[in-house]
Amino acid sequence: MTKAELPFSDPIRSLPYFAQTLLACRFLRRVTLSLFAGDERSIACEFCDGLESIARDGEGQTLHDVVVRSLLPPYHSWKPSEMGRAFAYARDAMESALQSKRASIENQVSSLVILSLLEIYREPRFSETQVAILLSSDLAQLRFVCREAKLGPWDGMTNDVLTRLTPCHALELLAPPIAIEDRFR
Repeated sequence: MTKAELPFSDPIRSLPYFAQTLLACRFLRRVTLSLFAGDERSIACEFCDGLESIARDGEGQTLHDVVVRSLLPPYHSWKPSEMGRAFAYARDAMESALQSKRASIENQVSSLVILSLLEIYREPRFSETQVAILLSSDLAQLRFVCREAKLGPWDGMTNDVLTRLTPCHALELLAPPIAIEDRFR
């Protein structure tokens, strides 16, 4: 498998829409804890908190309020290495999930979540094995708790569901490669 492909795309599509967006949100939180510091970390964490809140309720506050309140800069102003596209895709997936109750755009939610996760999966500073293992773990947890809670496609992730998920932690960054001449010093 190359970094161009994301493992587990089909199981992602089988989750309720807000569970899919929660999956992307959990990975954005891991990215935030790994790559950001100071104000950037606070802003990105607040954005993740807002997405999680919408995923929990399945409605409520508008996504615009979350973005404005978190002071998240427009994604087009971020450098690719800052994972701006991953945040933008997650934001757009949440917007699609919110609108999916009114329109038939289910595939759009899944596609945007997968694009967000692909941005993280392709990031060279993260081990693709680590991302795949965490993705598999999160998928298994979400599938189990959604099935146990008997959640339908448009149901929000209740507090009971959220409290049964393991906490997110930072992804381990890969060390820069060591030049061969430095290995034997």
